[in-house]
Amino acid sequence: MKWIEIKNEIIRELLSRGLETPKRRINELDNLEMLFRKNFPELLKNPKEMFKKTDKNTSKDEVAKFKSNGKLNGAESSLINEIYKMSNK
Repeated sequence: MKWIEIKNEIIRELLSRGLETPKRRINELDNLEMLFRKNFPELLKNPKEMFKKTDKNTSKDEVAKFKSNGKLNGAESSLINEIYKMSNK
């Protein structure tokens, strides 16, 4: 599965949940994608293989290191969970 397919599937899922502000989560997904593009380009090139190499908690820790506060917010953490779920289909 390609990154764009994973991203589109997550967007469809977010829009189907009936969230009050799905656009906020979609914006967070875009922000994660930019962070991946800058710091982990291999994840976007071959997400299915790359996400299988590392467990999601380790990935979350690695991604958090590149944020100014060193922490993921709840939406980012949830989205990484979704990315793992979609990439393991």
